[in-house]
Amino acid sequence: FFAYLLAVLSFVLVLYSTFLTKSGILADTSVHSFTDNGMLGQLLLFIIFFLWLSVFVIVKNKQSRLMFTVLSIFLFVMSLTADNSIKVMGIPPAGIIFSLGFIIFMIFMVISAMKYFPKENQEEKVLSRDFWMFMGSLALLIACIQIFVDNSFPVWNTLFGTSSAGHEDVITHYNVWQGAFAVFIAFFVGFGQFLRYKDTPTKVFFKNISLSVIVSIIITAILLIVYDFTNDKFIFSEKVVYIGLLFTSIYAVIGNLDYFIRFVRGKLNFAGASIAHIGFGLILFGALISNSQGKKLSHNKAGKFKLEALSDSFKNNEDAQLTLGDTIYVNRYFVSYQKRTQDDKEAVYDVDYFEPIPLTYKKNDVVKVKNHFFLAKNTHTVSSDLFSEEIDNWERLDSVTKFTSWKSHKAGSKLFTLHPFVQMNKKFGNVAEPATKHYLGHDVFTHIKYPDPSIFEGKNDGFMPYENYEKGVGDSIFTTNGLIIIKNYTQYPYEENDIAGNVQLEVQDYSDASYSKAVNMIFMVKGDSAFIPIGEQFVEELNMKISLMGITLPQMDKDGNEISKRKISLDITGKEYIIMQAKTFPLINLLWLGVVLMLIGSVMAALYRIKRR
Repeated sequence: FFAYLLAVLSFVLVLYSTFLTKSGILADTSVHSFTDNGMLGQLLLFIIFFLWLSVFVIVKNKQSRLMFTVLSIFLFVMSLTADNSIKVMGIPPAGIIFSLGFIIFMIFMVISAMKYFPKENQEEKVLSRDFWMFMGSLALLIACIQIFVDNSFPVWNTLFGTSSAGHEDVITHYNVWQGAFAVFIAFFVGFGQFLRYKDTPTKVFFKNISLSVIVSIIITAILLIVYDFTNDKFIFSEKVVYIGLLFTSIYAVIGNLDYFIRFVRGKLNFAGASIAHIGFGLILFGALISNSQGKKLSHNKAGKFKLEALSDSFKNNEDAQLTLGDTIYVNRYFVSYQKRTQDDKEAVYDVDYFEPIPLTYKKNDVVKVKNHFFLAKNTHTVSSDLFSEEIDNWERLDSVTKFTSWKSHKAGSKLFTLHPFVQMNKKFGNVAEPATKHYLGHDVFTHIKYPDPSIFEGKNDGFMPYENYEKGVGDSIFTTNGLIIIKNYTQYPYEENDIAGNVQLEVQDYSDASYSKAVNMIFMVKGDSAFIPIGEQFVEELNMKISLMGITLPQMDKDGNEISKRKISLDITGKEYIIMQAKTFPLINLLWLGVVLMLIGSVMAALYRIKRR
């Protein structure tokens, strides 16, 4: 019965996941979900039909079949006609119907299990392969249920009138829960081959697995020195699960390798399961190391502004602002955004990666960093941060007239170019596709997070689209390129009924407090009220374009008092930029090697079964 139930649940959960992603119910909570495409009714009917069928085929009594069918049709019709705006004890009718349907389904399933399925004559022994295959299946089922429950918060909210938003730190939540299940399954995969069907003598079993367990413990201890699983970026439960998964994934590999060498003695006819299990262990190990030990290369030290001001989803210590044509340092590489190629279907970004070369400063060189000045006391090559070398190599100065801006590295030869892109779809929304540079020991992963390519509307002139701001004299405008303050407004008669005037702006740089530039926006108003701006202004130092679009006169009350300020309309843009995230994933190739080995082992095992028959 349990084998039948697992088969049914596996298929129904696949249907349910299809429902979640294609019905639109997760459109606001998941980037992997489509918007509503009108298939909600069909998807629900599909699930309900196979739930009904799974019970109908195992109920042998005709009256029971008829009763179950009538109840199913009744509940389905009720779900279509019920008014969910009317709640019973705070629960919409949909929730009540769902609960009744679940209870009826379980009652008929239990009755069928008791009446129509054969019973085991005796329970499996704990040290038997049968028992641990059952436990492995059970662990997978519970893992599926955890994913099922946590992904279904929008469904529960709809059914039961709740407003749960789920977990705040979703990634950590899933890593801990699914990692814990993976620990159990990997451990079973490690020793399962040493078990016999029906029963295994205890002494024989522990003698057989002792060598692989000891070797796995030693390798785990060495890797715990190499890889850091104790730093503050992991919460306590993560640390426990990750260390447990480190040991069990290694044991899954070593245990099956030991079984293949000592017990199978390298005979390929019997090696399929061992090779597949070694692949499974490598998949878990590669996933664990590449994700937990992966490092974010990108940071926004060279960015023009704090990224959090643009969106809560951006972080200065994880993302980088790359202006078109600029080259900035992101930890292990210099990176330069070169161009964007765009059509109706996708926008492709060319991002060059360069080798970083440490800079050598000569004696008496003066550099400025964070508004402080430093004099080099000797000639030396910079290792990382100036402040960490300040005592031995640098002398702090109060002020100087001639200096260079501090840099620890310069860009060397180009190493590679990545082409991340964004697929554009007006119906289902855009999808960002990362680009990856593969190395033997790690991957470099690049992902474009901003902007939405559709904002350019076919333009590719190297600048962002204009943004309009309406402000009064004395107001400040915070843009992605710099700060603009409207300092003054003047106007005077010109010819006949014409008016000429000037809007004086002050432009400041976020990254350099000493930079300030005055910009004058001249305009004319003809006698017929036609507003004529005199061209746009380009602030070269900040790559900023400013256009004066209009002047709104102050409103006056009947007594001649000003009740609203004069508004000045400005269109402002800057050089095109992207917000990019770059990461490195160590040992990711072990995961792919594991996938290949798991496939090869599975095919070998299947071919051997066919050959035996």
